Amino acid sequence: MAVKSLEEKGYLSKTKDPLDQRKSHLRLLGKADPLLKKIDAMRKDYFASLFKDFSPEEIALFKTLIERMSQNVHANE
Repeated sequence: MAVKSLEEKGYLSKTKDPLDQRKSHLRLLGKADPLLKKIDAMRKDYFASLFKDFSPEEIALFKTLIERMSQNVHANE
């Protein structure tokens, strides 16, 4: 329902996969650009508030640990 609503509003297009009709390919349209910019700004503000009192070294360590956890998750798939 959400995809259909975004299609109707002109933010998204959906096409069936020619090799597998069970799959659909979604593509953001130009009309979505202002919304994406707003979402990106909100995301940046959110992460800035999360890491407000962290040093650059602590942020780098956090990113390294998250990447390692992600690798562990994918190694177990």
